[in-house]
Amino acid sequence: MPPTITSQPANVTVTEPATATFSVAATPATEGTALTYQWQRQTAGTWTNVPGATAASYTTPATTRAADNGAQFRVVVGTGMDMPAVTSSAATLTVDAPAVAWQADTLVTGGGSQTLAIRANGELWSWGLNNDGALGRADGDTVTTPSQVTALGNTVRSVAAGATYSVALLANGTVWAWGSSDRIGAAVGSPLSTRLPLQVTGLTGMRAISTRYWHTLALRDDGTVWGFGPENFGALGPAVGNGAARQLAGLSNVRQVSAGEQHSIALLADGTVRTWGSNTLGQLGVDSGGAQRTAPQTVPLTNVTAVAATSFASFALRSDGTLWRWGSFAGTTLNVPTQVTAPGGGTITRLAPGNHHLHILRSDNTLFGFGENSLGRVGIGTTGGQVTTPTQLSGIGTVSDVGAGEFHGLALRSDGRVFSWGHNGSRQLRGVAGPDTNTPQDTSFTR
Repeated sequence: MPPTITSQPANVTVTEPATATFSVAATPATEGTALTYQWQRQTAGTWTNVPGATAASYTTPATTRAADNGAQFRVVVGTGMDMPAVTSSAATLTVDAPAVAWQADTLVTGGGSQTLAIRANGELWSWGLNNDGALGRADGDTVTTPSQVTALGNTVRSVAAGATYSVALLANGTVWAWGSSDRIGAAVGSPLSTRLPLQVTGLTGMRAISTRYWHTLALRDDGTVWGFGPENFGALGPAVGNGAARQLAGLSNVRQVSAGEQHSIALLADGTVRTWGSNTLGQLGVDSGGAQRTAPQTVPLTNVTAVAATSFASFALRSDGTLWRWGSFAGTTLNVPTQVTAPGGGTITRLAPGNHHLHILRSDNTLFGFGENSLGRVGIGTTGGQVTTPTQLSGIGTVSDVGAGEFHGLALRSDGRVFSWGHNGSRQLRGVAGPDTNTPQDTSFTR
């Protein structure tokens, strides 16, 4: 006779990210007989064995997240002998979304003078200045029309751009970089600047990337933070003697990262914020400024849902909809988190930092910008000066994604059309020669 299940696996509800444990209790038909267990998961209507899940309880991986919501598990209990086995009832896993969302993929972005956009089919396209190979293609110094970065195929998930280099996250969790050797050389194993993407050694299982001027941050599925690039200002933690990719100590359960020019910022799953690196302009937000910190510092804010770093400032969005900043921005320096004006009329869904300007996407798909406005990079129809409060951009329509470069900005309209504004000295706006513009212009490029 088969064993008897005395306690069936129960449904489990967890909040991402977390493990979930399913258990069963059974007795053998013959006293003293050892029981065997094999847990199964239902995938696309088919029950398949979970490798290694051969005990009375099964715990899901630490990477369990919202995509696993609704998964079902059951266990086959036997005796290991030529005797019938018994299958338990199915238990359902419910995975609730966390209060702090994982960092969103970036679909359009700009660097010093380059523009990159991910098409809906996963291809990466680029245009603008190709100095040191920042476009990821073996073209000349200035590319006049958008073209595909063919070396990456069609599996690009997210993109980031620095002054003279660019970084891409692929769907398989690997990170690739190209451009200036002093920014990426040690990470990709090349002493020379490269015009074609090379894989960053040691980075697998990644789900988000961020870069600004010198260094790059990468967030792994397990909530750890990794980085590579020049060891300037403590923005990669204590110096280890090279710019290769490595894990940054003192950080766990991280959900978002953002790289400033000389500092870094991380948002944890519990809604608290950590900063490290240069603090000369108060960009760490922890004291009166000055001393650099190589270890993560706790910023005196709670219930934070999103963070962003411009070159010398940091921003935090709290769950009550308030926007906070510290560091040097829009002509003022703040050493500790201070609430600033946020666009009213809807909740903020995205913060997109440029070097000295910030763009804000609201839940009604309208776009706002503020900060230093040289060359019209804020995009609100004026040029020069400091825009001290978020001001709406016009002429785009509904916006689904936004990105920013050093002196230009980008927006992805809901229909997939890319718009740009700001500096066009290297044809980074539309891929063709033309004047700078302080209002969004249609690039004719469709995602």
